[in-house]
Amino acid sequence: MTTCKGELPDWLFSVDEMDVALGDRAFFKGATFKIRNIPIIHLPVGYVPLDNDRKSGFLMPDIGSSNLDGTFVNNSYYWAIDDQSDATFSIDYLENRGVRGGVEYRYTPSKTTAGELRTTILDDDLTDNLFWKFDMLHKQLLPYNFKLDAKLDLVGNNNFSKTFNSNTNNRTRRSTDSFALITKSWDNSTLDILTRLRNSTQDNRDDTFGMLPKITHKVQRTQIGASPIYYNQEASLGIFR
Repeated sequence: MTTCKGELPDWLFSVDEMDVALGDRAFFKGATFKIRNIPIIHLPVGYVPLDNDRKSGFLMPDIGSSNLDGTFVNNSYYWAIDDQSDATFSIDYLENRGVRGGVEYRYTPSKTTAGELRTTILDDDLTDNLFWKFDMLHKQLLPYNFKLDAKLDLVGNNNFSKTFNSNTNNRTRRSTDSFALITKSWDNSTLDILTRLRNSTQDNRDDTFGMLPKITHKVQRTQIGASPIYYNQEASLGIFR
C-alpha cells in the first residue's frame, strides 16, 4: 500500500491483511513500513484515510536518538473537532528526560478571526527542572474596522528554548514577547494602540520591559487644499514599566 509511483516506491506498507472502504479508509493488520523497500518498523495494526477530508487519528510516530535525550519516541493524536477547529495531542518518551506532554489547538470560527495555542510540559529527569511553555496567537477584525493582533508568550524555565528548540533564532533569543496590538487605518492616517510585555530569558538577568500602553497616531504627507503646502504628523503617548 503506497501513494508513490514507480517500480521501487519511496515508501510503502507491506501488510498481511487489509480492509478497504473506497473513498473512505483502509484498516490493516500485520504491517511493515518500508522506505525504498528497506524495512523500518513493524505495526501490528494501522489506519489510513483514503479521501481528502480531515480525520481524527494517530499520526506516524517520530523515532530517533540524541546525546542528551537518548532514544525518543514522539507520539501524536490528531483530533478533527469540526470544520472550524482541530487539535493535536502529543505524549513523547525521552529516555534520559522522561515523558513530555503537549497540546496544539487551532481555530478559525470566521473569515475574520483565527488563532492557535501551543503548550508543552516536561518534568526533566536529567536536570530535575520543570520545563513548560505556553504560546497563543490571535487575529480578529473588530467593529468599525479595528484590527486586533495578539500574542501570549510564556515560559516556566528560562532555559526552555535553549534546551528544546532546534531553531537558531529561538535558541538564542533573550526575552519572551507578549503583546496586543489594535490598529485602525483611514485614507491617509493610522492609529495604533500597543500593549507589550517582555521578560528576560537569561538566568543572570531579570529585565522586564512593558508598554502599558503606547498610543500612536500618524498622518501621511497630505496637501492642504489646493495650496502648494503639505504637512505630515506623528503623535504618541506611552506609559512604560
